[in-house]
Amino acid sequence: MERSSISVLLLCDDNHSHANTVLDHINAFRNLSRYRVYKYNPRNVPHNSLLSLKEFDVVVIHYSLPI
Repeated sequence: MERSSISVLLLCDDNHSHANTVLDHINAFRNLSRYRVYKYNPRNVPHNSLLSLKEFDVVVIHYSLPI
């Protein structure tokens, strides 16, 4: 399947200690999407100044990140 030019930023906590169903759901975004999906785990990162949201068409906040 050819990837679309749309880029998606998936903000998620992909820590290996999560249940497999959570990790499977996170990985499904990349494996099953027709879009270019980039995972980013913002947990335990004091400053995200290098992350530019302007480079993405869509930002998805996964439920694995607590509010």
